[in-house]
Amino acid sequence: MENLEKLIKRETNYMFSDVFYENFTKKILLFLSENKHKDGFVYFIKNGISSNKVKIGSAIDIDKRINSYQTSFHEKIYILGYIKSDDYIFLEKEIHDTFSEKRVKGEWFEIDDLDLYTIKELYNFNNVNDFYKRNINIKDMPNKVLLNDVSGMISFCENLKLNHVYKTSDLFKVFLEKNTDCKIINVSWFGRELSKTLKRIGIKKIDSTNGGIRTFILK
Repeated sequence: MENLEKLIKRETNYMFSDVFYENFTKKILLFLSENKHKDGFVYFIKNGISSNKVKIGSAIDIDKRINSYQTSFHEKIYILGYIKSDDYIFLEKEIHDTFSEKRVKGEWFEIDDLDLYTIKELYNFNNVNDFYKRNINIKDMPNKVLLNDVSGMISFCENLKLNHVYKTSDLFKVFLEKNTDCKIINVSWFGRELSKTLKRIGIKKIDSTNGGIRTFILK
């Protein structure tokens, strides 16, 4: 306690009284002891599915916390997923720091699909991808596969060969065979996501049309 109190004094340039530092140090130590090794969650939610802003928060009881938000949200809360951790408070801060340049205000960030892919690669992220339901615990909500599941698309694109001629419709069939739980039936969507993902990972897609058949090669 003595070392911590001295550290706080130095960091605050001895601006406050000794009584303040003593009480403040006790509060910090009490907080740490109460939260030490206590399982909690970092959650990722949106104000409706169409919002481009994601709230990254933490709680011991995510169902209770998200239920309390519902009255203040304009639309139904959409849950992207959560991470379980015994250091959930520090994990939340770590993720906030990682995306500090994308912070809008407080715990709200402009997180895109590629950012979520990065989070999934770094942490044990549990997908939900569904609207919050009060009668089902969040941990029991089954994962819904999104049409824009960027992680699956990135893996797919990374296995494509350079200087090889591809036909989008043929690749679409292969993609559906490899991703049987993805219920996509629109080749136009697939073509758009394919082009965006190739650009994200730094591969140039050169389109061409020959005899009415659209193809492309990768450089």
